[in-house]
Amino acid sequence: MFFKGTSLGEKLVDLLPQNEIKQAARLLSSCKLSTESTKRLLCKKINHLEIDYTNLTTLTQTSPELILIKEYAGYTHDPSITEAFREAFILAAENTEYTIDAVPIQNTVRVEYKEDNSYEFAISELLPERNQEIILFQEVVQHIAHVFKPSGQPSEEQLKKLFNFKTGADIDHELIGSVIRDLKHHHDGVVQNATQLAFLLLVQSLFPEKDYLEDIKIETADGVNYDILTLPHLYLLPLSFLESAGYPG
Repeated sequence: MFFKGTSLGEKLVDLLPQNEIKQAARLLSSCKLSTESTKRLLCKKINHLEIDYTNLTTLTQTSPELILIKEYAGYTHDPSITEAFREAFILAAENTEYTIDAVPIQNTVRVEYKEDNSYEFAISELLPERNQEIILFQEVVQHIAHVFKPSGQPSEEQLKKLFNFKTGADIDHELIGSVIRDLKHHHDGVVQNATQLAFLLLVQSLFPEKDYLEDIKIETADGVNYDILTLPHLYLLPLSFLESAGYPG
């Protein structure tokens, strides 16, 4: 049986190991084989695409990783291919492997409160454990955008969309859930700073039907943890994170 054109390209993708990005990049670079159908199949086939942060600045337009990322960025309008990329991508840095989280990457979040009123919170305060991760992903996107700047494709905006950067700043329930999961996972549900406290109290007042404050605790200056829902006069308590920051109890 002989294959040609699209059939040959699709057969080669079918034979391609799922984590063989060098062969995948070569296939994409072959004008005769890289048809639209072949490209889409290949994007969905790759299940491991890793960038080592220590080698980030050595990556060029001819690097297999960037050839593939450029291809993925051309399909940001297709949720199935975008999802395939986010599931495959790994950023290796400082003995840690970072994946693209379901929660969008952003620096701040804005919470609308009543008419013409809004509050802006820093993600670095709400999710301090994610702060380093956000910085690393920002550097990755900036470098890739710089590499492809002469051609303009992919653009930085395309890359941000691909890497799940949030373009807007409004609150969403995924982010609220992420803050709460972070507190419960890393700190046994204990609020770590005033920004987290203000954020949680505000979103609970906006969405009273949600149980956002369930199992969330406050630590007082004497080291005792209290369930936040049992404290009607919270503002009277000397809180540990305020005292450590130099505020009087």
